[in-house]
This record gives sequence, structure tokens and C-alpha cells, in this order.
Amino acid sequence: MKSIRRIATGIITLLAFYSLLLGTAFAGDVIRGSDGLPSKPVVEQAIDNSSSADSDKIPGALYVSNKQVLFLNYAGDNTANIGNTGDSGYSMFAKLFNDQDFSVEEKSIGVITQDSLTGYDAVILTWLKSKTFSTEESNTIFSYAQQGGNVLLIGEHGLYSDTWNNNFNVFGEKFGVTTAENFLEDQNNYQENEYWPIISDFKNHAITNGLRKIVYIAGSSLNLDDAGTGIAFTSSVATPAGRQPIIAATEINQGRFVTTCDSNLFNNKYIEFQDNKMLVENIVKWLAEADYGPLPPTNFKATKISLGFTIFNLTWNPTQTPNVSKYNLYWSINPEYGFVRIAEDITATKIQVFPGNEQTCYFAVTAVDENGNESEKSEVVKVDLKVPGNGFKLPSGFGNW
Repeated sequence: MKSIRRIATGIITLLAFYSLLLGTAFAGDVIRGSDGLPSKPVVEQAIDNSSSADSDKIPGALYVSNKQVLFLNYAGDNTANIGNTGDSGYSMFAKLFNDQDFSVEEKSIGVITQDSLTGYDAVILTWLKSKTFSTEESNTIFSYAQQGGNVLLIGEHGLYSDTWNNNFNVFGEKFGVTTAENFLEDQNNYQENEYWPIISDFKNHAITNGLRKIVYIAGSSLNLDDAGTGIAFTSSVATPAGRQPIIAATEINQGRFVTTCDSNLFNNKYIEFQDNKMLVENIVKWLAEADYGPLPPTNFKATKISLGFTIFNLTWNPTQTPNVSKYNLYWSINPEYGFVRIAEDITATKIQVFPGNEQTCYFAVTAVDENGNESEKSEVVKVDLKVPGNGFKLPSGFGNW
């Protein structure tokens, strides 16, 4: 057995050195500071997510810049105000636009005209209760979308005033949508009470990408001229009966339009429920016309193999996003320092690593689609190591098996 182990050790050692000679990237080269502790690795393709202002952006994805969004808020008070950091405010919603490099402005324009929308790339219509809108204003918003503008129309449930719902319909009818003016409930699938139904029925769309469950907070369903524009639906046991659409999205010539009858989805309190924040972020990205990264790989694991030194087989499940065939591997000695990309364009869902003699290190993997958009990192795997008793140090690296 000892001779077999020595032979295996020699073979793997030779393979590791051979990889080094071929220019393979290595994971365990750690730069140490004067105190002897590991400092942040210096690698050409280092990605540090710990302190960047853009730390929540998907590396490798394309993002818009120098764009402007106009919040048209007709609440008549600070409800849904982008500067309101309280529960009813939209400050978190506005920040998601800031994160996409949008500048955000909030107004209550007396009469909506083409000139008042000039220069804005997206318009948010919300809390439409303090004035009555005209057909001319509705035509203006529709024309704005036809010419490449992006519109989010936010309504509320049917127990609100006729003014609110009529205003929603004035704008929505041009896009083929009106409010059902009901009050949805689901006694089998809800959070806290039956008027906050949990929604898990989604049509495949960029806005529903990655969603598992959202909470619809006291909202109404939608009446749609084109049923194909619905992208999220109540369960079959909800009231009103049937599969009721609650979110609709469509493209109008060069512009985009999305709507829902639940203003609470976007406020600071309920945006944190279930996957509501992911939904809102997806809406923002869709309106921003940003490229989406794929979903990250799942079930990322490290299996330890000891052959006189330590090897780890890293495995993961493929991403659920189509058109993904490559993966990138990241390594860190401390996630607070960020991660270093140590392997690219991995076509398998496994890789073998030789972490060297560091006591602890961390790995994560990402998916890359055919357009080069990279997902967020998978769950992080922590690897604890022990220095071999014979003092031998195998060069750190990785390879396929």
C-alpha cells in the first residue's frame, strides 16, 4: 500500500509540475504582509466585491450608464416618495435604479406633455390619486413608449377610489391592460394573511428570472387584451377563481411597458418579502435594457482526497439558464478580501484543485452565457487544510479528472 501511495503521489506531483510548466493558473500563491498574515492576492483578473460601490452588479454583464428615470408620483404626500426611507417610501426602489447608473428625478407634473418627458429613458407612474388624467396625457405616455421610452405603471386594489382606478385604466388601456378592481385573496397560499397571497406561477421572462415566490400585498388582478403579456399569476385556488394575471409586460415598438396593481411591492417594507426585491430589481434591469447574467450554479461541493497531500474535487450542478456552456472558478483566502478568478471557460461541471498548504481557503463558481454575461457567484465552499506531516509542499493548482 505504501508503495502504491508513493507511486500515486509521484504521478500527481509530476502532473502538477507539468501543469505549472504549461502555464496553468494557480490558486495557492499567497502574498504575505510584514506581519506574516496573508494579504489580498494580486492576480491580473482579480475581482474584489468587498468594498466596490458596484459590488452587487454581476461581473461580466453589460450595464447602461448616463440614463435618467422620472418618477411621476401623485400621492399628494410623501407616500412612495423616493426620498422617504420609512416603510411607505420608495428609497430602496430608487436605489436599484441608481445601481444601474440611472439618475433619478421625482415630480408631479401638472400636465404630462412630450416636452415634459424629453430626456428621460424611463417613466414610473405611481400613486395616481391626486388628479384626474386626460386622454391626451395617456396618448403622450403611449407615444413616448412607441418612440423607445420605457414605462412602469403601478396601480392598486379595487377598494381604492374611482379616481385611482380610473387613472390606471386611462393609461393602461392604451397598452391593452385595465385593473380588475378586485381584492385578491388566497386562503391556502399566503404570508401573514389571506390578502397577501404568495405567487409562484411565473411565465418565462427576463422579469421573472430566478423568482421562486413573491408576496402580493393587498393587490388587484389585471384584465388583459393580450393574455400573452401576463408573466405572473395567482394560484388556481385563489379568489377570484382561476389563474389571474397580476403582472404584465410587453414591448411597444422600441419601448417597454410593465404594470401591476400592487404599489406595496416597491416600498421599503414589503420589498424585502420573499423574492420581491429580486422581482423589482429584474423590472429595473428590464426597463434599463441591461443584459442579464445567467443564474449561478447550484449544489457546489468540495470532496477531499488524501494521497499524502490534499486534493479536492469541486463539483456543481449546471445553471438552470439556457445557452450556458462555460464556468469560471474563483478562490480566496478570505471572502472579505474578495475573490480571484483562477480558472476560466470550464466546460465540465467539475474541476480538481491542489490548494497547497494554506490552512483555509474558499471557492466559488460562476456560469457564463454565450454572450459573455457572467452570473453571480455560487454558494461559497470553505476548505480546511492540514500541512502534510512530511513537510512536502505540492505546488498549488488545478486540473480536470
